[in-house]
Amino acid sequence: MKKNKWKLLTIFGISTLPILPLCVTSCYNEQKQHKKALNIIGNSNLHFYIENLFSAKSYNSVLQSNKSIAGPWRNDFLEIAIGPDSKWFEYWKDYWIIDDLLLEDKESNSKKCIFFLIPRKVLLEAKFIDNENVDLKEAFFKYNSGYWNYKKTKIYANLKSGDITIKNFELGAAKDWKELPGLYINIHKLTIHMNSNPKTIEMDFSLKYSKSKEHQQKIEGFEDDYIFEYKYIFKEKK
Repeated sequence: MKKNKWKLLTIFGISTLPILPLCVTSCYNEQKQHKKALNIIGNSNLHFYIENLFSAKSYNSVLQSNKSIAGPWRNDFLEIAIGPDSKWFEYWKDYWIIDDLLLEDKESNSKKCIFFLIPRKVLLEAKFIDNENVDLKEAFFKYNSGYWNYKKTKIYANLKSGDITIKNFELGAAKDWKELPGLYINIHKLTIHMNSNPKTIEMDFSLKYSKSKEHQQKIEGFEDDYIFEYKYIFKEKK
């Protein structure tokens, strides 16, 4: 009886032992990473602006000035802010919040949000809105009723380097890809360099953007009709 018992245990032991290291190495602890990210950010409230834009295809800068037609190739198209979640109400006055990412430590009840923002001026020039006095929050949810972020986003924080990395995150604003502008950004990797001076953000992403019917000019070096890969460099506003 004992012999059969040990034989059975051995069989199950052999079958399960190889699985244990896989669980140890692949398990992602979201709460732990959020806690480390919040520790790195501390009390900082930060705002970042586009410094440069590179094409992954050519490795050349394709950034345009704000004198060009409005679009993701322009230096004022997108801003990123890090601050308390209460800022959500404030930002709607002057921006579309095309998405936000909550960092939360439930043990200490500490929270910070990473906001992805398009300014009112850009929205008007790109024809996302047709009136500069429109209520941006109301306009966004009417315009963007069909878009949701289904990606499984993961956050990694490195206390030693001061880097916070976000993987797999989607941004979008689309209603009619034929007549009106439409935006889809798939962020493959976004790294916030908190120890650099000034602080910077690198964002590797794929993009689909359709211009409004009034804005069909070709932007040199920028492919906006299909999915292409780019890198934004953001710099902290001092």
